[in-house]
Amino acid sequence: MIKLIAGDFTVDAAAGDTPRRTISGTAVPYNVPATVSDGTEVIFRPGSLPVEGKAPRLFMYHDASQPVGVVTERVDTEQGMLFSAKISATTLGNDALIMAQDGTIDQVSVGVNPTKFSYDEAGTMIIEAADWTELSLVPIGAFGDMANITKVAASIHQEEPEVVLNEEITPVEEKQEMSEVTAPAVEATIPTAPIFAAAKKEFVLPSAGEYMAAYHIGGDTFANINKAVAEYTASKKTALQAAAGDVLTTDTAGLLPVPVLGPLVQDLNFIRPVVEALGARAYPDGGAQKTFVRPTITTHTSVAAQANELGAASATTMVIASNTVSKTTLAGQVTLSVQDIDFTSPQQHRQAYGI
Repeated sequence: MIKLIAGDFTVDAAAGDTPRRTISGTAVPYNVPATVSDGTEVIFRPGSLPVEGKAPRLFMYHDASQPVGVVTERVDTEQGMLFSAKISATTLGNDALIMAQDGTIDQVSVGVNPTKFSYDEAGTMIIEAADWTELSLVPIGAFGDMANITKVAASIHQEEPEVVLNEEITPVEEKQEMSEVTAPAVEATIPTAPIFAAAKKEFVLPSAGEYMAAYHIGGDTFANINKAVAEYTASKKTALQAAAGDVLTTDTAGLLPVPVLGPLVQDLNFIRPVVEALGARAYPDGGAQKTFVRPTITTHTSVAAQANELGAASATTMVIASNTVSKTTLAGQVTLSVQDIDFTSPQQHRQAYGI
């Protein structure tokens, strides 16, 4: 849908017994460039708008929920498409007539669906044919005084005065003729897109990757990101109103976290060559004896190279010692408070120390 906004108009008030509620003027000038609502520049060629078929509806501000009338006449000329439209006798239609008469709304805008068009080298859409779906009353125009409403004809009935009983009734006119009024000329303005107020977005500091990417790009990119970071830093600074005395970390021990880097580490290195060689074994069964014998080899047999043929071979006798081992008890004790058990994990300490 393409919506073109036309120019200003003059106001005529019509008199007579039958109220008239019509507006007329130029809907679209031909061969004149204009910018539509989406920013595209278009030019309508002569004959591009139809004069037959379903009549375009008359809306307020291109809002289909605010109909105020219907286009009753379409006249195609070499200069542009002329129109006449009838305003409905509704509250919204009355408001539209009043605003047209006092100059609040002085322009029209067409809504079309192009069916045959092309683009020139400058990117302007050249419309050869289109379906004309609606015409709207709007306050701001794009064609200036080249596309306007030339007349608004209206004769509005006056409300009858309230009748009071037992008093003489004075006849009053039911209609009041309105003389022709010409609205002040409206200077053509260049259409601009509305700018809506919006809260300024808070600057978000760039990540390390984004900062390094800007550094490699260099130029304005890196300068702009440095400037933005500096402005952000300055905006977060607050003036120091009063200074406290010296504060040490020992004064705020309860506020300083103590990070735990990992589980408990056991740094004792047990060297037990005999146990590692023979393996840990339980005390022998057999009653109440206090000692037992653990035999060990103190001298091993050996082999050696023969000195010469028929020479003596190496001869070493194995010696086995009878080692008496006394039974002893090795024990250790750690006293844990109830609070220590509740506040810590003592099982981790037992596992670390092999308890």
